[in-house]
Amino acid sequence: MTFQSFSQVYDKDSSCCDLFLYLEPEIKNNKDLDKIFRKWQIDFGCCYKKSKTVYIQGESLFLQKIELSKDSTEKQLYFDSLMSLFDKRIKYFGEEGFVLGKKGVLLRKYYLASQQKMTYETLSKSVNILKEKSDPYVLLTYLKSAYDNYRFNEVTKKELLDVFFTIESLIQTNNNESNNDFNIYLEIKKFIDNKRVELK
Repeated sequence: MTFQSFSQVYDKDSSCCDLFLYLEPEIKNNKDLDKIFRKWQIDFGCCYKKSKTVYIQGESLFLQKIELSKDSTEKQLYFDSLMSLFDKRIKYFGEEGFVLGKKGVLLRKYYLASQQKMTYETLSKSVNILKEKSDPYVLLTYLKSAYDNYRFNEVTKKELLDVFFTIESLIQTNNNESNNDFNIYLEIKKFIDNKRVELK
C-alpha cells in the first residue's frame, strides 16, 4: 500500500482511531520495523485528521526506512512519502513554519544537488514565518542552502547578503552563553564571517 492510499482506504471508518496504538517505544527500539510500519499505516489511515502523534511516529519510521534502505528507488519512495507526510501534517495541524523547517533540513541532507532551489525556498519560507523563533539548526541550514544556491547562480550576491543580515538580526537576542544552542549560534556567526570575506 502506498502512502497516498492510506487515508483513502481507512477514512470511511475514522472511529478506528479509538484503537490508536502508541508505537514510539517500539520505533525507538527498532524491533521488527516492517511490522511496526504496517501497524502505523493502519493508525495513520484512521487518525490522520485527529492525531498529530501519528505524524511524529511516521516521521521516525520513514527516517529509519530511508537510512536502512539499500535500494535508491526504494529510498526515494520513502523520502517522497515523508515529504508528503509533512505536507499533510501542515494541512491538518498547522505549524507550517516548524514543519517546513524539518522538511528543508532533510531536503538538504539527502538531496543537496537535485533539490537545492526547493530546499532554499522551503527554508526561506520557514524562517520568514517563525523569525526569531526559528530553530538555530534550521537557520544554519538556511545559511548553507543560500550559499549553495549562490555558488550555482540560483541566488544573487545581494540576496545572499540579505540572508546573512536577516539571520544576524534574528539571532541577536538568543546569542548568549546561557543559551543551550550557543554553539550553533557561534557556528552561524563563523559561517557568515567566513563567507563575507570570500565575497569581498
